Amino acid sequence: MSSPLDSMTALSSAVYFHQPPNDSTSSRRNDSSPKLVLLLGWVAARDAHLAKYIDEYRQICPAACILLVKAELAVMASAYVARRNIAEAIPVIREIVGEAESSNPETRKNPQLLVHLFSNGGSCMLSTLYDVYAEKSSTSLPQTKSMLDRGSAFRVLPLHITIFDSTPSLQYSHSKIVASVMAGIPRGALQIVACPVIQLLSLFWLVSIHVFRKRDEMAYWASSHNDTSKVHEVRRVYVYSNADKMVAYGDVEAHARCAEHRGFSTTLEHFSGSPHVAHAKSDTERYWRIVKEAWSERLKAKAPSPRI
Repeated sequence: MSSPLDSMTALSSAVYFHQPPNDSTSSRRNDSSPKLVLLLGWVAARDAHLAKYIDEYRQICPAACILLVKAELAVMASAYVARRNIAEAIPVIREIVGEAESSNPETRKNPQLLVHLFSNGGSCMLSTLYDVYAEKSSTSLPQTKSMLDRGSAFRVLPLHITIFDSTPSLQYSHSKIVASVMAGIPRGALQIVACPVIQLLSLFWLVSIHVFRKRDEMAYWASSHNDTSKVHEVRRVYVYSNADKMVAYGDVEAHARCAEHRGFSTTLEHFSGSPHVAHAKSDTERYWRIVKEAWSERLKAKAPSPRI
């Protein structure tokens, strides 16, 4: 049975890779597009929906490799699953952009990586990527002091720009988590059966956080995106909506303010009335213009000074 992702190579059940044709890669030197586009999907996203973003990137960045990491429902509850899934993507990132950054000083100023994440599933996977990338590097490479040296020794994710679509939440919300998970379950009998189960599981996590002092993972993920010791980023754009029922627009704006305070270059792009992770559908032309402008203006900003 065919899948919308059949044009990509499945590296695992969660990680898919697209290599552009040779005639496109041969012209990459004169092409201003990124070497690698990293897409971090939302929880339980359908392949057909993810494929629309992949197809668009293939059109606007024909010379770019594309790496997709799906966010299974399990990653929201299990750090082990999240770490296992993201680990499959690291060799690809390192081969395409990590090695270039370590060997060519110019790439430390000119990002070759575009990261595009969706919802809190994408937030989870990006936060996990920062941690696992550093851990895997530190086991085989010497630790150094400066961010520049750490970047050249693969200690942090290579210089990049980031598109935050409908994310992040600043803390765990029972109602929003239930709404988010239920949105990924087909309507009908399955939803009727799943709803009470999801409600109970969400309440369990809520009690764990507030009663048993378990770490609020959503708060951790959000915090990690503004951690200058982890994030080697020159520019970011938040695409969000006041009509989003799963991620509060106030959370997105507060996160952007914190990012600005820490030295990150940020832009807020508000889509009035569009649902969660549906901004590209509500105004396709504007959405992709924002993405293209974010990349084209990457050299006008710089990474914040590290706070190690």
